[in-house]
Amino acid sequence: MPLFTDDTAFFRRYVPVTMNFSVGPLRPYLDQVEEDIRTGFLGPDLAAQLLAAAVPVQTDPVLVPAVSYFRQVVANLGFERYLPFAETQIGDDGVTISAADGRKAAFSYQTRNLAARLAQSGWQALDKLLAHLDEHEETFTAWADAPCYNEYRSSLFQSARQFATYYPIQGKCLTFRALRPFLTRAELTAADRLAQISQVTDQTRQTALMQQLRYAVAFETIAAGMPNLAVEISGQTLQVNLASQYGGASEYFTAPSAELLDRLGLKLRRQADDAWQTLDNALAALSPPPDTEDPVPPAPIGDKIVYL
Repeated sequence: MPLFTDDTAFFRRYVPVTMNFSVGPLRPYLDQVEEDIRTGFLGPDLAAQLLAAAVPVQTDPVLVPAVSYFRQVVANLGFERYLPFAETQIGDDGVTISAADGRKAAFSYQTRNLAARLAQSGWQALDKLLAHLDEHEETFTAWADAPCYNEYRSSLFQSARQFATYYPIQGKCLTFRALRPFLTRAELTAADRLAQISQVTDQTRQTALMQQLRYAVAFETIAAGMPNLAVEISGQTLQVNLASQYGGASEYFTAPSAELLDRLGLKLRRQADDAWQTLDNALAALSPPPDTEDPVPPAPIGDKIVYL
């Protein structure tokens, strides 16, 4: 069964906006997003299992939430993808906006704000879906073959919420996705340290070291990512500027000055370096200091050797 039919009332359960139109025009965009999630995250077998479970009479306590999360992802991201075309018409006279008595087109900032909310809801639902699949791997046996499985399992951070525990990205899923390449690089830098920590037998000490490692990786990720992303800065908080993905950002977004970016960049670099140094000091303390005393050489006595 497909995730959605032309039942508009059913579709409205998954998109937190007021709608007064049929689902029909949305279907191509829903199909596109479903295919993107299938190929980029779930894989064919896992997606097929979720689609097979997308039936009205399904009551399985593990399958029902998974299908619901999948629908939230597709509905919100599909609607976001459709949004730029919702108010436009294309004819022989060019591109115009839809017109009807008692209605007027939304302002561009309203459309962008709606797109931002839809994107946030969709990616947040994907984080929930992946966490649910990982938690119930015995039910979703194809999860281990999913394209994102290895990255998800090996990463120090599986979601924006987890990352925000160590650096305040406000739980923004788009920010977390944008930072993923820099996070992967930081985790590679941390690989040797992670191997050392895994050898620690004291559970309390290992937990503390892992926490310090996550702090270091989080700050390294932000320090490396900030110069390469369109960012908004509020106090000490940095997040990716979502508006730049939709164009027209300059209408209400003022880029941080070079001075502010430099100042914040230096601070982030210092914080990252301090976090690494704190971790390295803690790891060094695990090893006993080397013996600096000169070993006593054996002294020959006649034809015997006596060790002092």
